Amino acid sequence: MFAASCLLAGLASGAVKPKVVIGSKDFTESILISEIFAQVLEAGGFSVDRKQALGGTPIIQAAMAAGEVDLYPEYTSTALVTVLKESPDFDPQSAYAKVKSGYAEKFGLAVLGMAPLNNSQGVAITKEAADKYGVKTLTDLSKAAPDLRLCATPEFEERPDGLAGLKERLGGFEFKSVRVFDKGIKYEVLRQGEADVNVCFTTDAHLAKGDIVAVTDDISFWPPYNMIPIIRQEVLDSSPLDIAAILNQVTASLDSATMQALNAQVDLEGKEYREVAAEFLKSKGMSFQPVSKR
Repeated sequence: MFAASCLLAGLASGAVKPKVVIGSKDFTESILISEIFAQVLEAGGFSVDRKQALGGTPIIQAAMAAGEVDLYPEYTSTALVTVLKESPDFDPQSAYAKVKSGYAEKFGLAVLGMAPLNNSQGVAITKEAADKYGVKTLTDLSKAAPDLRLCATPEFEERPDGLAGLKERLGGFEFKSVRVFDKGIKYEVLRQGEADVNVCFTTDAHLAKGDIVAVTDDISFWPPYNMIPIIRQEVLDSSPLDIAAILNQVTASLDSATMQALNAQVDLEGKEYREVAAEFLKSKGMSFQPVSKR
């Protein structure tokens, strides 16, 4: 449960509400997290404008630079590699620290607390096959591969951050068969029994069902993509309310399993973003009041 009692010192009744423009990229998870941010800030006394599904990283970064967006959810390795143009860092805390300092120095943007959720690349396996062959980690998978069929996406076989790189790093990974499928049907292929292992992102909605599970990256093969709220520093400085205190408590509650379930409610169950965000915040006992900075 959120420690809402620590956030009860509010503005006087009738105070002008600070305004925050919240953006997102154009995929389910980003839109959903931005909606969670929007609703929790509205509950905390903010006036919110939503600019959701703007596009990819360059578009939303430009909107932040132009002052058209004040806040949006980003990911550590996207920020580090795509935006800051630095090399990948496979340690989550180190990657976060580099992004935090780099965004402050280059863009005047603040990075709030890092979420436990890690939307990284990965591989998944049917639970039936995982139990049968004892596969929990990439190391396990490298050894069990001769008994398993891989559903790959285009280019995965040859990429250094794909099958070729895994073979070089651990050896093994000689699957019984490797077939290439369109990424849109990669879970259907496993559920229809045409393959045992697929390529995934670790917060994919389909993983919430439990019949297919993500394989643990025990060798830090893929860099971390922990979610981080990016906010313009002047918004933090000018607001009489403590935005960071509110958002950091929300962010801390978003782990990978939780995000899988939230994504599934939108992608698989057809619920509206606002409904899913509201139910999530209610489940956490969220009832923030306007919070003065201390």
